[in-house]
Amino acid sequence: MPIKMESIMKKMISICLLSALSALLLSACGGGAQMAAAAGPEPLATNLSAQNGDALYTADTPISDVMGDPVFGSYGRLIFPANSSYYSGNTLGDLGLTWYSHIDPDKTVEIVNTMYLHAKAGDTIFYDIYTEEEKAADPAKKDTGLFFFKGTPGERFAICNAGGGFAYVGAMHDSFPHALELSQMGYNAFALIYRPGAQTACEDLARAIQFIFEHADELEVDTACYSLWGGSAGGRMAAYLGSYGPEAFGGGDLPKPGAVIMQYTGHSEYTESDPPTYACVGTNDGIASWRTMERRLEALEAQGIPTEFHAYEGLGHGFGLGTGTVAEGWIKDAAAFWEDQFVTLGTETYRGFTVDNVLHTGTNGDIHYNVYIPESYDGSKPYALFFTLPGYEGLYFQGVASNIKAESFGFEAQKYNEKMIVVAPQLSDWGETSANQTIALVEYFLKHYNIDRARVYANGYSGGGETMSIVMGKRPELFAAYLHCSSQWDGDLAVLAQSRTPVYLAVGRNDEYYGSEPTQKAYDTLYGLYQDQGLSKEEIDRLLVLDIKEKSYFTAKGVNNEHGGGGLFASDEKIMGWLFSQTKRTALSGIIPEELEYVPEGYQQPAQHPGTLEKLEYQTWESFSYAEKSQKLTKTAWVYLPYGYDESKQYNIFYLSHGGWSNETTTMGTPERPHEFKHIVDHAIEDGLIQPLIIVLPTYNNTSESDSGNYSLALRLVDNFHNELVNDLIPAAESKYSTFAETTDLKGIAASRDHRAFGGFSMGSMNTWHAFEYCLDYFRYFAPSSGGPIGNRAYMEEIVQSSGHSPGDFFIFTASGTDDFAYSGFKRGVMDMGTDSEIFTFGDSEAEGNLSFREQEGYSHNGTAANEYMYNALRFFWNT
Repeated sequence: MPIKMESIMKKMISICLLSALSALLLSACGGGAQMAAAAGPEPLATNLSAQNGDALYTADTPISDVMGDPVFGSYGRLIFPANSSYYSGNTLGDLGLTWYSHIDPDKTVEIVNTMYLHAKAGDTIFYDIYTEEEKAADPAKKDTGLFFFKGTPGERFAICNAGGGFAYVGAMHDSFPHALELSQMGYNAFALIYRPGAQTACEDLARAIQFIFEHADELEVDTACYSLWGGSAGGRMAAYLGSYGPEAFGGGDLPKPGAVIMQYTGHSEYTESDPPTYACVGTNDGIASWRTMERRLEALEAQGIPTEFHAYEGLGHGFGLGTGTVAEGWIKDAAAFWEDQFVTLGTETYRGFTVDNVLHTGTNGDIHYNVYIPESYDGSKPYALFFTLPGYEGLYFQGVASNIKAESFGFEAQKYNEKMIVVAPQLSDWGETSANQTIALVEYFLKHYNIDRARVYANGYSGGGETMSIVMGKRPELFAAYLHCSSQWDGDLAVLAQSRTPVYLAVGRNDEYYGSEPTQKAYDTLYGLYQDQGLSKEEIDRLLVLDIKEKSYFTAKGVNNEHGGGGLFASDEKIMGWLFSQTKRTALSGIIPEELEYVPEGYQQPAQHPGTLEKLEYQTWESFSYAEKSQKLTKTAWVYLPYGYDESKQYNIFYLSHGGWSNETTTMGTPERPHEFKHIVDHAIEDGLIQPLIIVLPTYNNTSESDSGNYSLALRLVDNFHNELVNDLIPAAESKYSTFAETTDLKGIAASRDHRAFGGFSMGSMNTWHAFEYCLDYFRYFAPSSGGPIGNRAYMEEIVQSSGHSPGDFFIFTASGTDDFAYSGFKRGVMDMGTDSEIFTFGDSEAEGNLSFREQEGYSHNGTAANEYMYNALRFFWNT
């Protein structure tokens, strides 16, 4: 029977009104919430941009203009409270919401612009949760619905519920910002607009959950371990649905949320089956006592329910995201808590493996696995990853950990790399279902652990080989190499051939179960596909090994059964040594010519199809006190978008630093006064010499435009620029523009490093070397010219060694001119780096090495040289 909560609703409204009246008497401020001074909009958290004359909202835009904008249709009125008596102010910048005093005008502008751009692009950002018939029968249901902030397709979903005393929905402060932040992390986030009243609000939330489950395919969301978020009244809603489930409020027989995230609510009720719960509140909250929240979580913890609690000193009610307060960043902690619930960890171990962990997914069900994580792993350095799939005896129905008890691949693998995580899934078959589960599990580890993408390995034995061959026919690019043991090949070899992932095929000639013929056939077919690609025998032999063992191989080791003897391959140093010697060197770039190309004649003039320059404003902190975050700065970068920029495509991105006595407009200019390098890039893209890409032109100037003119100051600023670059600039640029970064947190930036470069000339070159020093996790390509290096060979080698990256994980393109005053020192430093080094190797391509040096005869230290060096770098980067 649906739960009734009329008395709770009345009590909640009474408390909120009493608190608001007290605050009014104490502060002597008018009826609306206090407002911070309006500022310009922050970068939009969207992969869309203002193109083709789209006029974006500003802090001065009237609220009525947003509500009535035709792009939003009939739901525009629900962006703000349906009952207008609960908000005040005429413009976005002076919006006030009853009972809230931390509203950020910049965030308000960012949210409505995000909505506008997606709606303008044809994306569905609002969904009705009730039918027209239901709304006709109950007109109050017309004021309900879900605003959708789409994250990564196929990711899990969250529903954010704003407070408002069950009298109205304060979404602009208490749910839209949360949903936007979660979408930036890659999650699919919804913000619910619900009816007044505790009972009806919970019914609307239950209906929203039901709607999402019923339309999961259309919405492209994973329904497993979904989460409910809420502040104040919204926190009560999340808690009630967590305790009693959607069905208790008319939402159908659906699972409870995997986690509840609550802010500032005095809710005290709980059950023994409540989901894991995260809660945060301020110690000065006059509405929701932090002690009440703490006691509730202590009671949950006593039931064995995972919890996390934060009481922020001095904060009052309704701090939202907590931007600029001691609570800033809490939402990332909460998201991490939610992520922890994706997996039910095993409680037993076997020879270092934690056994019977379960990854909960919607599409692929529950995935059981055993995992070995070295004691040295703390997440700060990337580790290799090895997946081993067992034969029939190791499937889950054979018993927990039967795979690692029956086979030794997971244990033998540890001898080849002490910095490697080993995963041994226990699946239920050897077909498509298990293959999809394996892929989901690999992707989980790649996302949630710090993994060296160049060292992801797999093996499959017997039935596990069948499964893993299907995986290799679907997602071979996930792996650096694969070992196929005593099995047959069921996967798509054409897909594997396109990826050129190395494969070792091992089988007994008279394997009692499969024979060796299927393995021979797979080898012959794949060999032929490589021949069709024009590969030489030597090139194919590096990618493909066939190893058919004679009976003597097995009998010499006391084994008479060739199929069962396939387990011996685990202890064969030649076979396993081959597997773990492979490193995935992704050749994304081309070949550097022996002599640099001159910029073609005419490229200095405007092109017929020019790209565009856009100003990007973002928030950061004063350079020398960055760690303390005591002085906030608003800085500007210019962003070059190629002609025909399409937000539905992904673009490589190049961060190009200016030199001394310069600023962010020096290199490419402005829309009104474009400079030569912009024309050069326009022409090169137009003629197909450079792949279309995004170029970000930042400044390391700190508090003054003249900072770069002070040489010693500039040296210190470029040494510090990495803080702003990774934490502020990249998230601002790559959340607004369409790059390969699925999310703009550090994990998302690191995962997309292959598609990111940094370069610069003179002091910009010094900035580039420091980017290499501090940001190797986030950039693959570097183009310093006529400045630096910042240390000798040993120092530069230590940078790579301490980062955990391999020599194949980066490429440094360097150039200078023989008449450049920086030439001799620059050349000497670069040549020293690549001479007798275990890390740096000179090469004209990524297949040959990771460092190049080119010089131009007679070139000096000027803009012409800088343009030509960067033109050549872009001719190389991402141009296979």
